[in-house]
Amino acid sequence: MKTIKIFGDKYKIRKTYDIDDIGIGIYGFEIYDEDNKFLKYVGGLESINSLKAHIKQYFYKVYK
Repeated sequence: MKTIKIFGDKYKIRKTYDIDDIGIGIYGFEIYDEDNKFLKYVGGLESINSLKAHIKQYFYKVYK
């Protein structure tokens, strides 16, 4: 797992690649807090920068 820091909070992330019933693959991330508690799955993102932007919008309501 990789650790990222946003606004002083640390999140552990794991990149995933899931295949649906039709056979189409999709990249995504699993997000965990510092205590390894699962917070959220985000599908359709491939880069960490886009994940950071999503976390800012979802958890902090910060829009840029």
